Amino acid sequence: MEVKKHGTQDAYLLQMAHYLHLRKAEYGAFCFFSAELAELHHFDVERDEDLIKQVIEVSMLFGNW
Repeated sequence: MEVKKHGTQDAYLLQMAHYLHLRKAEYGAFCFFSAELAELHHFDVERDEDLIKQVIEVSMLFGNW
């Protein structure tokens, strides 16, 4: 399972940072299922204020805020 070897894609982490900001949450969780291996992989993501600030700054450039 690719996510187990290399972690989740950056796009998912950026999306989680956005969700954590909107929900004022301290952590979020990802869960990935591999039907081929019949495995479920789960991990938590803690709130990262620096990443949230970067997401907001870039989003403002595109008018999403």
